[in-house]
Amino acid sequence: MHIGVPLETQTGETRVAATPETIKKLIGQGHKVTVQSGAGVNASVVDSAYEAAGATIGSANDAFGAELILKVVAPSDAELTLIKRGTVLVGMLNPFNNDTIAKMAECGITAFALEAARASAIAAGNDVAARAAAENALTGAVSSLFAIAESYPTLRSNENMLMFQEELASTENRIAFARQFPHRVT
Repeated sequence: MHIGVPLETQTGETRVAATPETIKKLIGQGHKVTVQSGAGVNASVVDSAYEAAGATIGSANDAFGAELILKVVAPSDAELTLIKRGTVLVGMLNPFNNDTIAKMAECGITAFALEAARASAIAAGNDVAARAAAENALTGAVSSLFAIAESYPTLRSNENMLMFQEELASTENRIAFARQFPHRVT
């Protein structure tokens, strides 16, 4: 699957949707990853770090042209015009903003809003082992979403929809654990 990580353009946003370590794991699972040039600069991650992890550095069109897009915040109106119908979008998408949801639906985007995932009361320390566990949990959760996205057309039957709901619940728990640690270079 082709995954895109675009530059966050919202004023004041300094995060990036994926670290080089996450990119390395995604590529290790057989995915192609395109990171928009400069996407990590505000998070102190240079393009060469993404290239060293195996990502391709590209334009906004390249990142938004992927089958699955990882974003920190919902896309702007200008960014929505770059996203193809049928694309899967994962990020903090403000699912309670009806205008944003309507615009994404109008564009034919399948969106997974991470802030809508159930919060779990899993306590973890701030040590290296806990961060590694969180990174692995996030990678596993994203991998599950990839599998769901790849089989999206087959979700029409009740049995497949039930399996999808079970996997989504499991993914929500793993994402809640992983979200305890902000993406940053250590």
